[in-house]
Amino acid sequence: GSYLEYFKVMREQPTDRFEERMRELFERKTHSDDKMQPVHSLFGCCGIEGPQDYLQEEHGALPSSCCYAFDCSKPSHVYEEGCSTKAVATLRMQAELNYYSCMAIIALEVRHM
Repeated sequence: GSYLEYFKVMREQPTDRFEERMRELFERKTHSDDKMQPVHSLFGCCGIEGPQDYLQEEHGALPSSCCYAFDCSKPSHVYEEGCSTKAVATLRMQAELNYYSCMAIIALEVRHM
């Protein structure tokens, strides 16, 4: 009972915190210092909701990290998916794997008691 509730909460919390932190990084960026760039490169995404996050701003330019091979010369090279969706989906999948691995270990431990 209590183990299941604990792991259920642990599956949800990391993604909630990650998404919140990502929004903070995006809001605090400057044109020359965009802390989102490593996130773009790692997950193949752009902005929070998509490239429109950058295009709607005063400068209206995409960082090169929003594009495949850092080449934004072609619209087809721009990552269309926002990092909120893509990164959180990846983290949720990882959390699910951890959850089920822990459940399997607990089941084996209980079985051998």
